[in-house]
Amino acid sequence: MYALGQGVGQDPRQAVAWYRKAAERGDAEAEFVLGVMSLDRSGASQDAGQAVAWLRKAADKGVFNAQFRLGMMYAKGASGLEPDPIAARMWLSLAAERAENAYVHALVTKERSKLSAGMTPAEIAEAQRRAIEWRAK
Repeated sequence: MYALGQGVGQDPRQAVAWYRKAAERGDAEAEFVLGVMSLDRSGASQDAGQAVAWLRKAADKGVFNAQFRLGMMYAKGASGLEPDPIAARMWLSLAAERAENAYVHALVTKERSKLSAGMTPAEIAEAQRRAIEWRAK
């Protein structure tokens, strides 16, 4: 409500405080939102390392948006991350499995295909191995 100003005045700092409380208790969606807010400075202090940590927690819990975001961040080397095509492909593969509809699935697989075009077969195999290992958790 504070993030959007619904029923209360819009207050990004209050929104972050409430998302942080939920995230610290393990709420995956709150972890994702807190990570995004930390990246785009919406009331959270801009801290790329902290943002990635929150996104990773949400991604590890299977949140599609966090998996897709991490995949794209690793693909581009965004927010202080070094480009890592293996990690990027792993997260994009996992996100593709959770796509809500055919359009979203096509978008994710298109990004994964573009990334894969610049990878060696060994790198693709390693990304697949990591995705299998992640699923086994």
